[in-house]
Amino acid sequence: MLVEEIPDITQQRLLEIRDLGLMTKSGKTEGQKKNPVATWTLTGIGDTELGHLPKLAVTMLTQIWLAHPSIRNQYMILDPLDWDRMPDPLITDDLFKPTPASKSVSKPTAKTYDDLPWSLA
Repeated sequence: MLVEEIPDITQQRLLEIRDLGLMTKSGKTEGQKKNPVATWTLTGIGDTELGHLPKLAVTMLTQIWLAHPSIRNQYMILDPLDWDRMPDPLITDDLFKPTPASKSVSKPTAKTYDDLPWSLA
């Protein structure tokens, strides 16, 4: 948690390193990208700007695993230099979520019946 030197990297470069680290390098799934929510560490990024950092610092900076925007919460420490700051998401996951309607639609009111046999008494 006490990382002294974090390289100044653009968001685009962080995404490139993240994609590189999530790519399977060998085996029957070679070339396939791992799920960033289920992957706790990146592999094969030793020669990048993040290669010298501890694995969990890389996890925080690249927003994978528990640092992923879809599952993090306000109590997490996700910035190794400023523990109170919540970094902006690298990728937003609301691309396909519908936007809320600007007008409120009124719901139809329930019809009441006063002539029911049990309410005539």
